[in-house]
Amino acid sequence: MKFFGKTIEGPRPQTIVIPRGEDSAIVFTAKAVLNYDRFDELCKEPDPPFVVNRREGTSTKDLTDVKYRDKLETYQKRRMNWMLITALEDTEGLEWDIVDPNNPETWDSFNKELRTSGFTQSEINMIIEGIMIANSMDEEKMKEARNRFFLSQQQKVES
Repeated sequence: MKFFGKTIEGPRPQTIVIPRGEDSAIVFTAKAVLNYDRFDELCKEPDPPFVVNRREGTSTKDLTDVKYRDKLETYQKRRMNWMLITALEDTEGLEWDIVDPNNPETWDSFNKELRTSGFTQSEINMIIEGIMIANSMDEEKMKEARNRFFLSQQQKVES
């Protein structure tokens, strides 16, 4: 798709800078995750069991089943952790020790690996916040877009 003849670019990556020492920093690049196909290949959404009503001859999904709800919670946590991991994959030099982007069993170790690598909880929160900013629309982005639009309209009028 094009917009006014220009190819639409994806959202801008978010740079997350964690200071280290007087003159060094660890820099993460968080990108928007635009496609969840790989996640869907690696993790199947759980299906609820069916409950059969013999009197009525019907069956319905039991969304309250405890085992189903536990599986669904695990699935949702994995989806979030996969998004966090995938958003950081363009970070130059980033290598995971515990987390394997292709192994759902390791994704819950996202926070643990950051902690054991020496990041404080507030730094981990900064990293997660940067990922969320890259993957959402906030008022600051909307204001910036509106200002660019109004500036372009003003330039057209002045031309």
